[in-house]
Amino acid sequence: MTIRILIPLIGLLAIGLAWAAMSSTDADPVTHPVSQGESATRPPPISPDIAAENAGGQPAPLTKTSGIGKTGPAPAGAAIFPDGTWLSPLNDVEKAPDFPGFTPGVPFSPVVKIYHSAETGLDYYRHADGSHSTTYQALHQEGQKSYYAATWIVANPKDPLPLKSRR
Repeated sequence: MTIRILIPLIGLLAIGLAWAAMSSTDADPVTHPVSQGESATRPPPISPDIAAENAGGQPAPLTKTSGIGKTGPAPAGAAIFPDGTWLSPLNDVEKAPDFPGFTPGVPFSPVVKIYHSAETGLDYYRHADGSHSTTYQALHQEGQKSYYAATWIVANPKDPLPLKSRR
């Protein structure tokens, strides 16, 4: 994997984790306490193999009918997207929080595929523009209390910013 792909993915991971930590104040989150003996770590929500998943070709072209999202009334707990479609939440999430949206300036793109990452052990939505998103149970700690709460991670493809030489 080239550094050109790896650096933006690491940056997106850091932004996503920071956003997840700040947005853990859902009005009605579904939480799960960390039980005795349970590891307080989870696999990282974004991994380098996400970019590799699409390395074989170009993302599906964006069309009004290219998404796999369902229409009509969404059941309780569904992941509801900005285009009005919905899907079941992923990774043992019972009630998906509100979809946070894409990076400012990046228009929403419909979900075209659900796939599993062997590296992280998580399932992801792949969007028509090459973006990836997922719901998962994030570990939160408040003092001595630890619990898991549903959250989103969204990664949009971006070209890396140019680096200035320090010469």
